[in-house]
Amino acid sequence: PFGAVPGPTALLALPVTVLIAAMFATLGLTFTALTPTIDLYSYYFTLFVSPMFLFSGIFFPLDRMPAWCQAAARLSPLYHGVELVRGVFRGQYTLATAGHGLVILAITAVTFVLSVNLIHRKLVK
Repeated sequence: PFGAVPGPTALLALPVTVLIAAMFATLGLTFTALTPTIDLYSYYFTLFVSPMFLFSGIFFPLDRMPAWCQAAARLSPLYHGVELVRGVFRGQYTLATAGHGLVILAITAVTFVLSVNLIHRKLVK
């Protein structure tokens, strides 16, 4: 009603968020499988989630950050999620948007297989 949603295609952002959630679930499972004690779980948030959250273009525009920070942000999984949701929400279906989706699918697939194998080793061991 206030022009915030560009059109009905913005509803496609909902399944995209499920895909992004699956990516972070498999990343979390991989870290869980690699963590030997419960005391080390805080490292996941301190060293991985918090910097990724701050430097992925959610709050601050990447074009105003230093070049090294822009390069590091583009390696972040959250950056690809943010760019994919923005592209889908705005109705900008470009090759860049598809590329972000493919990166998310690749990260999800790799970390899913990795986490399943690592957890299987822990449980069998």
